[in-house]
Amino acid sequence: MITSFFYIISRIGLIGLFVITFLISLHGFVVSEIKLGTTFILLILSSLGILIAIFIQKLSKVNMLTSIFLILPVSSLAILWGIESNLENILNSYGFGDLLNNFFSDVLVGYYYFILPFLIIFGHWNIRWVDGVKSEKKVPEVLVAAFQTVLYALPAILVASTLFGIDLTAILTTSGILVAILGLALQPNLSNILSGVFVSLERPFRPNEWITIDDKTGVVLDVNWRSTKIRTFENTEVVIPNELVAKSTLQNWSRPDKEMMSEGFHIFNTMHFHPKHDPKYISTLLQNALSKVTPIDGRQALDLQWVKFIDVDEFGLKFAVAFDCTKRLLKSSQQNLVLTEIHQALSHAGISMSVGRLTSHLDQDVGLNALSDVFRQPTDFDPDIKDTLNPYNETVRNKALLRKVPIFTSLDEKELLSLAKDCSRKSIKASSMVCEEGSEGGSLFILVDGVVSVDKVGANSEGIHIAKLGVGDVFGEMSLMTGEPRSASVKALTNTVVLEIDKEIIRTLFGNNKDFYDNIAHVFAKRKLAMEDIEKSGVNPNDQMADMVTKFKKAMINFLGFK
Repeated sequence: MITSFFYIISRIGLIGLFVITFLISLHGFVVSEIKLGTTFILLILSSLGILIAIFIQKLSKVNMLTSIFLILPVSSLAILWGIESNLENILNSYGFGDLLNNFFSDVLVGYYYFILPFLIIFGHWNIRWVDGVKSEKKVPEVLVAAFQTVLYALPAILVASTLFGIDLTAILTTSGILVAILGLALQPNLSNILSGVFVSLERPFRPNEWITIDDKTGVVLDVNWRSTKIRTFENTEVVIPNELVAKSTLQNWSRPDKEMMSEGFHIFNTMHFHPKHDPKYISTLLQNALSKVTPIDGRQALDLQWVKFIDVDEFGLKFAVAFDCTKRLLKSSQQNLVLTEIHQALSHAGISMSVGRLTSHLDQDVGLNALSDVFRQPTDFDPDIKDTLNPYNETVRNKALLRKVPIFTSLDEKELLSLAKDCSRKSIKASSMVCEEGSEGGSLFILVDGVVSVDKVGANSEGIHIAKLGVGDVFGEMSLMTGEPRSASVKALTNTVVLEIDKEIIRTLFGNNKDFYDNIAHVFAKRKLAMEDIEKSGVNPNDQMADMVTKFKKAMINFLGFK
């Protein structure tokens, strides 16, 4: 960079002045032409200047500023004045000829012209760099370089005119012609440079911030005279001309307003539903889906959970869903997580996320037949069930809910229907406990509607968040089947409805169903192995699985009272 070049020249100029003065002062002690007092002062000032110029970065901020704004200017000007006042005696003491005497006189004049640029550029550089780290730039780099160029050009022109007798009019005329020629030849680059100046002055982004310029999104690497460099998600470096940056719409993802809004930036999605749906209940489904999300950035819950019914158009009922994300790099992952939860909540309720244009026919994909057990069928709903919260979830028949539970997959239709008739529904208010860790477990629960949080107490009595559960999820089956105490506490985050199945129902229904015990023992053993990660212990996982299945089967039979 040109600023680095100017700094090196300035530092060499200052150190050169102080070193030469130091040598002159040492010589002054052994000759009689220079006054002893002047020699001593020059020695002190030059020694101080050398130390400051070399070790300025080691000084404290206060001492650095004092040196830059007071000691160096005073020392430099005093040295120049002292040398000028005693120049004839100094030169005579060395016995130089007239030619060298004139040369040193011209050098002294040149130093008078350039001492101000030396001091300004040297001081500015060291103020911006502390311990080898560049501080946040207050002034755009391109303007600093332009200012330093002018700062050196003016004394250079004066030196050329004063010492070498060059006509200033000729210099200025020639410079004007060259500037005009270069301006025409470099017009596109000049446009980018000027745009870079305005971008730097406005400072809409800084290095390491995530931005979007038109269709390019990435982290800012550098802003130079001609262009802006960003690193995209594809890990490619994109160079964007500053002229394009100045003309484009720019998004800065790294500057959220934490006081007016939540932490991070907000992501908005719109989705449509059939116009015959009830917007109130659709909003509840979407809100519960957002409540269930555990953010990808490590937070326990989304700070922004925003759902609004905003319009009706040719696509149906239009809803806007908004949520927050704290890191731009995780935007797509966060969006994927939220939309997946929304899709699961809507699928459970038998609702499509998009119906297409109302005037068009939306053909069904053949591949959807493979998911016939996933999507809701008309027979899964019972409109006579009196709901208290959301009819989309609460009118789902008990049998349809039980069919999705892994431990009941071995039941035939008759057994499934019998179980559906005997279990009961239970409403739980938000913030109420469904079950508590360590308590005796005599029933399992299936979430019909709402969202619950699963937590337990850690080894140091600190709370540990395990998971969030939503519609269709099951909990409490381990305690029901084996008699083990509840391993975690479950708390309702929203108004919730659960389907409860107690021990006596299981005991009556499965007393003679041996396949049931084998199936559920395998489910429990697999879950236990996953939790304890036995595969990493070096023990054969197949042997462990067989042993664990046997233990669970015995525990269930004993707990339920069968021999």
